[in-house]
Amino acid sequence: MKLSSIISKEYSSLEEREKYFIKRGSNAIVERLDKELNLWKSITSNPDFYNPYTRCAEYFYEGIRKIPYGRDEITECSVLFQKYQEHSRFNRVGSFLTKLIELHHETEKKKEEYLIITGDMKKPYTQIGIGSPANIRILGDVGEKVGWGSTGKITVCGNADYQAGYRMESGTLIIEGNTGYGLGEQMVGGVIYVKKNAGNHIGSQREGGEIHIDGTYGDLSSIFEGGKVFHQGRCICSK
Repeated sequence: MKLSSIISKEYSSLEEREKYFIKRGSNAIVERLDKELNLWKSITSNPDFYNPYTRCAEYFYEGIRKIPYGRDEITECSVLFQKYQEHSRFNRVGSFLTKLIELHHETEKKKEEYLIITGDMKKPYTQIGIGSPANIRILGDVGEKVGWGSTGKITVCGNADYQAGYRMESGTLIIEGNTGYGLGEQMVGGVIYVKKNAGNHIGSQREGGEIHIDGTYGDLSSIFEGGKVFHQGRCICSK
């Protein structure tokens, strides 16, 4: 069966389900989003999903928009989805949570904070905030490439793995703990704050933006076009 047919079949009854969601409340919504996650993990590995001619991504996102979820359900999902840590394709869960935030953020008049709970996960979510304009707070550690291409504000109340702020376009990324190598790699703009320590290869291939580090740091990349790096308020690298 073609991918587009699978997605169309999956969402054919969603309008009828809206009344069901309203009747059963938040638990039913979270259960449904759990099912959407498993579909996401499957279909996003298929190149056809990103092909504009198949409209698969468009169908999928339209289906998600028909589910009346909010911030509370997104936070609940961030806890529920931790059960998949040992599953294959777990690396796609963070991008799904970010897509839920993005689709909800589109219609929000009040641009309030979204809360993601990771706690002490053995395998923290990766790519949280990819391309996101939203205000996101992460309670706990986070995996690689947090804030990839983001334009909003992301606060990590813990440690961040490698390549935090990768290709960041604008906005703010705050890491209250430590971060790994490749901080701010290929960033274009925005500001990154690291309250503790940063690893090696900082700011490689960056074009702009600012990186502020309060703790210790490894080596600074010599390959960059612009931007600045500060250590405890003092500029230590610029062009």
